[in-house]
Amino acid sequence: MHVLAVVCHALQASLYKLDFEAERRSREELNDERLKLQEKLIGVEEELQAVKRANQIAQVRGFAAVQRSSGLAEVPTGNVVQQQRIVQEQSAAQGATAAPATAVTAGETQPPNRQNTEVSSAA
Repeated sequence: MHVLAVVCHALQASLYKLDFEAERRSREELNDERLKLQEKLIGVEEELQAVKRANQIAQVRGFAAVQRSSGLAEVPTGNVVQQQRIVQEQSAAQGATAAPATAVTAGETQPPNRQNTEVSSAA
C-alpha cells in the first residue's frame, strides 16, 4: 500500500509540473504577442502623425491657394520649408490632443459641425 501512495504522489507531481510548464509557455507566448502588438501600435501611431503633418501642410497650401485665387492676400509661394515649420509650431502649441484646424472656404457661414447645430436648434 505504501508503494502505491508513493507512485500516486509521483504521478501527481508530474502532472503539476506539466501544468506549470504549460502555463509558463502560455504566458511567454502571450507576452511575445503583446510586445509585437505594442511595436505595431508604435509604428501605426508614427504613421498617423506623419499623415497628420502632411494633411496640415496640404491645408496650409490649399488655404494659401484660395487666398491667392481670391485676391484676399499676397502669399509668398515656394517657401515650403517655412510653411512646414509654421505648421509644426502651431501643432506643438495646440498640443497632441487638440484637433487639427480646418481651412474655411469662402462663403462658409455655418460651423463645421452642422448636424449637431441642427439637432440642438430643433430641440
